[in-house]
Amino acid sequence: LAVTRGYDHNFVLAPSPGPTARLYSPQTGITMEVETSMPGLQLYTAGFLDERRGKGGVIYRPRHAVCLESQYYPDAIHHSAFPSPVLRNGEWYDHHTCYRFYA
Repeated sequence: LAVTRGYDHNFVLAPSPGPTARLYSPQTGITMEVETSMPGLQLYTAGFLDERRGKGGVIYRPRHAVCLESQYYPDAIHHSAFPSPVLRNGEWYDHHTCYRFYA
C-alpha cells in the first residue's frame, strides 16, 4: 500500500449473478453497486491525486476518491493463462458493466 499510496489492486472475479462489488457510506447512506461480466475489477483509491479545489471550494487530496474499474487483468496480453483482451477481426465484444446508486 505504501508504493501505490493506497489501493491500486486488481481483483480476479468469479462469474456470479448479482453485484460484483458494493460500496456504502454510513455517513450519507449512499450505496454504489457494480455488476460486470469482465474478469477483473480494479480498486483505486486515488493515492496520486494532486490537491485541488472542487465544487463549493472543497479541497480534494490524495485518497479522497475511490474508483472501481471493470477490466481484463493487467498485463494479460503477456500471460496465456489469463483471459485474453485481444479482439480479432470478426469476433464480438460482449461484456457489460452496470453501476447502480441508492440513497
